[in-house]
Amino acid sequence: MERTGTIEAAGKQAYLWEVPGRAVSIEIDYDVIEQIRRQVCAGLRPGERRGLENGGILLGTVEAGDRLRVHIQAAAPVACEHEEGPSYIVRGRTRERFEEALARRRSGGGPLKAVGFYRGHTRPGLVLDSNDHEALERYFPEEDAVALLVKPFTTRAPVAGFFFRENGAFRTDTSYKEFPFRREELGGAGEQETEAEVRTRFLTDESTAQAADGGNAQRAPEEQAGGEPVTDTTVVPKRTLKLRGGWVWIPLSFIFLLLGTIIGFQIALSVTSRPVASEEANPFDLRLTATPSAGSIHVRWDRHAPAILDAEKATLSIIEGGKQKTVELDAAHLKAGSVIYRKAAGEVTFRLDVATSPGTVVSQTVEFQTAKPQ
Repeated sequence: MERTGTIEAAGKQAYLWEVPGRAVSIEIDYDVIEQIRRQVCAGLRPGERRGLENGGILLGTVEAGDRLRVHIQAAAPVACEHEEGPSYIVRGRTRERFEEALARRRSGGGPLKAVGFYRGHTRPGLVLDSNDHEALERYFPEEDAVALLVKPFTTRAPVAGFFFRENGAFRTDTSYKEFPFRREELGGAGEQETEAEVRTRFLTDESTAQAADGGNAQRAPEEQAGGEPVTDTTVVPKRTLKLRGGWVWIPLSFIFLLLGTIIGFQIALSVTSRPVASEEANPFDLRLTATPSAGSIHVRWDRHAPAILDAEKATLSIIEGGKQKTVELDAAHLKAGSVIYRKAAGEVTFRLDVATSPGTVVSQTVEFQTAKPQ
């Protein structure tokens, strides 16, 4: 009989994935599901036919026996250059990053090992392609290796599927079982995150993006391959309070409006005497901006942000006309606070990925639309 659901594993809740007649059992912690879900959804953008795919390395433990038991307890994101389009392909500079990350994990010791890889899937279906098989054979030749594909959506939970070796080869068509890839749908709602877990994330929820964008972030159409906010910041997700009875909302809305106005005035008055209020509100906000400057684009970030002050290195990705360029930034350049981008025509997207420690990345994205010639 097929078994799925919530289990207790090493003091954390995990989702159990099993298939009848298959001697493989995979557990994945809900914290890891949420981390990967947000990273995978990072590539979705309003109006785009396909979102960018993101991925990385799965970390965990393996127990051999009559049934192979794989327990995924962490994920190490590996940035993709997207040199060949939106697909996540481990080649070129991406391969170098992947190999560096894999070497760090395998040389660092510790109880967790690299047990496979994962990636977002914004293509039709949910299958491993020839590039996936090449990466798995090259980097994960062990019989106990696994692969995870996650298909993101804008209006509902992503759908995911695991793949594993049978008779020495990975299954070439669909996963044996697809499942909703979100904590709530899997029975893991109500878990609180620690600050260390939050710092591993790549994206914000929609409410934070709207706040960063002055409340003007727009939602994408349903099921469109896009829909994450323009500005992405690593923060704690929002919690929603639901009240029963529609009549309650009428008087409460006026009360909340009045309270919001009063609090807004208080915040406005306190800003002048507290210049570091932005850090108190969100210590992971890079305050990334892009503004016109003498025919170029001046990209700035807050050089006093905690993530910048703790940074070991960073990567600035520039996406223009479907092509992506990357600029490696050292700590000294990060503390300078800005760069000038001189070649721009149309819409340009800038993404700053700041590595504060191994396995911890703070990321933020901003879009810039250059003026069209008259």
